[in-house]
Amino acid sequence: MESRFERFKKKKTSRPIRFLLASLILCFGIGGSFSIAFADLDINSTILSWFDRQGTKSIESIETAISSEKEIQLQRLKEALQTEMADAEQQLNTFTEAEKLARVQAIQDYADQLIANMDIDNTEEKQQIASQFDAILTAAKNEMNTVQPSASIEDTTETGAPIEEEAPSTEINK
Repeated sequence: MESRFERFKKKKTSRPIRFLLASLILCFGIGGSFSIAFADLDINSTILSWFDRQGTKSIESIETAISSEKEIQLQRLKEALQTEMADAEQQLNTFTEAEKLARVQAIQDYADQLIANMDIDNTEEKQQIASQFDAILTAAKNEMNTVQPSASIEDTTETGAPIEEEAPSTEINK
């Protein structure tokens, strides 16, 4: 067993180590308090950097929300535009069909009116054709008379002129 003196000597050598440890802890404690004491100088920069970070995050969040909402609204607008275009096309087709039928009916009515009022007077043409036929008939008879110069008694009238045969009816029906 050790005597007290030997134990005291061992303790004596551990005292400087304890002292060194205590002084290191004290230095770290004082050094740490100095940084707290000087923290008021960095508060402005810390707050500004925090606000900048938060502002950047907020701006990014707002931009993301705006772009996603913009895409949603653009899609919605495209769908609404397609619907409106389809409705407009249907209305235009209906209007075009109605106008086409109305115009065709107007043309048909006008043609019916023209047909009803149409009265072709072709008596002049009939007379002209009849006179041409009479001229042809007379020319043919004259040629026939030149071939047969002597006319029989039956073919002559009381005045001595040959009897003209009546031409067949050349009247053209309407």
